[in-house]
Amino acid sequence: MGFGDNQIDGYAEGEEPLVFYHQRGEFRKYEAEQYRDLATGKNQPKRGLFRVLVSTKGNRFMFTIMVMVFAVVILVRVLGGKTSEGTVNGVFCDLSAFSMEDTVYASVKIRTSAAERDRLGKNAVVPPKELHFSFAALDKDGAQSAADELDVVYDDAAAGGKEKIVRVSFTDYDIARVQCTVSSGDADPVTLSTGVEIR
Repeated sequence: MGFGDNQIDGYAEGEEPLVFYHQRGEFRKYEAEQYRDLATGKNQPKRGLFRVLVSTKGNRFMFTIMVMVFAVVILVRVLGGKTSEGTVNGVFCDLSAFSMEDTVYASVKIRTSAAERDRLGKNAVVPPKELHFSFAALDKDGAQSAADELDVVYDDAAAGGKEKIVRVSFTDYDIARVQCTVSSGDADPVTLSTGVEIR
């Protein structure tokens, strides 16, 4: 048995090697028509992102669903209220929080809501409102690490129609969010929530 570049493997010594004779591309006649057209270039796939997205009925359906979901997300983002804002008993509340030098400062800006002013009339005197603020500082896992409560009387006439600010501070125990539940009289309480901004 000889060795070298011309050596043909795969047969026993003394036997003749098997040799296959075929014409180039002869196997194409045994393929399915769609694969033959794809291989020979007769049926090229569509190019371009948008053409591919709308090339078949299934792709058009998925593209339509994607556009609708994207539109719903945008509408909810734009039209949906912020979790840091709310109205209780005619008083608009806006919660904000920031961290500076190992202390988290949380504040709620309160003022008479526009709907309450419209309800009472432009020149009407808005009666004072007693508000109870219950603050909770939450860590990254959502566990409460600190809490504080305040009672405030908001008198729109004494404030001259301007907003009043209710402030609390917490020592920073890895606080990530601040929640505040605001209640007033028999009105339904509102829970505000905001992330802590680092300054």
